[in-house]
Amino acid sequence: MTNRVIVQLRTLFVVLFAVLVVRQLYVQLIAGPNYAAKSFNPRHALLSERRGRILASDGTILAETVKKHRVYPFGAQLAHTVGYVSLRFGASGIEAAYDSALTPPDTTGDPISQIAEVVQSLGGRSTQTHGADVVTTLKIPIQT
Repeated sequence: MTNRVIVQLRTLFVVLFAVLVVRQLYVQLIAGPNYAAKSFNPRHALLSERRGRILASDGTILAETVKKHRVYPFGAQLAHTVGYVSLRFGASGIEAAYDSALTPPDTTGDPISQIAEVVQSLGGRSTQTHGADVVTTLKIPIQT
């Protein structure tokens, strides 16, 4: 290869790299907030869900959803067992193990469920479905 061809290839790679850098900056700095706000973002789906409660054997609430936020009444005392659901870190503990039960059923693709939701909302009733409650064998006096 001649020096001229090497210089042309180097110039081509530098230009391509510059284009990639500019595109990456655009996506992260300019378009990033728009992408984060889109409804298809799974983080928004997690926030809008009404997850089921996690209960101790005596019915004491260990975790529940209050106004789109997950509340853990015992905080750090049962954190390793109950776990957590977080937009940033995902899920762990009982929250992760029983995620399919705690998460409300997905009815977005079912036309009959969609029609039923519209009819209920017109009647003034809440259409939000809840996940199932999970009852554990935990005994609070022993765990705390």
